[in-house]
Amino acid sequence: MRISRNLQLLYSSTFFTGFAFGYFRWVMPLLLMESGGALVLGTVFSFSFLITAAVAFSGGILSDKVGRRLVIVCGTLLFALGATFILTSLLVPLLLVCGVVLISTSPSFYGPTIDALITESTDEAYLGRAFSIVPILALVGMSSGSGILGYVTEELGISYALLVSFACAWAALLIRTFITEPPRSEDSTSSPSLDQIKIITENRSLIFFVFIVIGSGLTGWFGIYFPSFLSEIMSISEKTIGILFSLFLISEAAMQPVAGWFTDRFNEKWSLAINLGGSGILILLFVFFSEIHVLTAILFIVISSSLSGFYGVGYSVFIAHATHRGIRGTVYGGIETLNSLSSVPAPIIGALLWNESPFLAFIVIGVSNISFLLFLAKMKVKR
Repeated sequence: MRISRNLQLLYSSTFFTGFAFGYFRWVMPLLLMESGGALVLGTVFSFSFLITAAVAFSGGILSDKVGRRLVIVCGTLLFALGATFILTSLLVPLLLVCGVVLISTSPSFYGPTIDALITESTDEAYLGRAFSIVPILALVGMSSGSGILGYVTEELGISYALLVSFACAWAALLIRTFITEPPRSEDSTSSPSLDQIKIITENRSLIFFVFIVIGSGLTGWFGIYFPSFLSEIMSISEKTIGILFSLFLISEAAMQPVAGWFTDRFNEKWSLAINLGGSGILILLFVFFSEIHVLTAILFIVISSSLSGFYGVGYSVFIAHATHRGIRGTVYGGIETLNSLSSVPAPIIGALLWNESPFLAFIVIGVSNISFLLFLAKMKVKR
């Protein structure tokens, strides 16, 4: 599989955004929880999901109209500004919310465009493996950032860790300015026709896939409240949380090549099944053992994290097979928008469940993931 110059730039910059985001991923919820509790945390992330819905769809449409490069660069600029605001919030606390919103929403603005760029730069026979490379580099970066910056926070203070994240975000932006616009076909400059829209809306497998995406969005509070579960329920220190998140990401990165090969060898439906069924069972086991045997509980959640790549690769390859160049960015953005809209109430629902019982909040996620297999059973794929 030949890797084009654009993908080389994309892959290298992904490590830097991952390094920064690996730290932001768990420190942002902790900072918000410390500043205002579960309700403030849930409200801020609900607002972020609402903004994400708008930017994901607009980013997909813009990439089909004005080009992939512009959307990727502008989206990365928003990410870098978010890192800047979070760093500055040490002096001006109100900027914390602005930074969290930008960090949370900007990947959804350029994410669909990155998926489209990868699809258009890779032979169809290698799509699964091509899609797995970005997560590998992102996860290696996130793992490194989580572990290293968690240690820096514990030993030197949060300001030093935020400064490193700030530098990585701007380095990624600099690299992505060198991406060039890929060749465009005639259908990429025209609006989707009624026939194209009809084909998409009549695709029953795509409709069932959308139900899974919406359901996943409605139960999307796991990452928001998980750091607090580790800290408050399992009494794990911030340094250890950073190391654990690093371990989760390493396990996910290690499984990415397997997920890519598996999807190419079999199909995206089986990849989604492994993630949904496996993670649902493992989350329930994590909750059960969290107060009985901490190490066993951590082992289950590490295994669950390693299965995340099967969902990401299966998701991207399914849409790639269901669309064409002229509307691909729009479809990626549209489905991301549906996921984001359904995620808007998720943090509030999570907060209500958390206040009732932190264990209940995670039991609901496990049961929901398993139930999504009913929709998956109705889907059909080309292979």
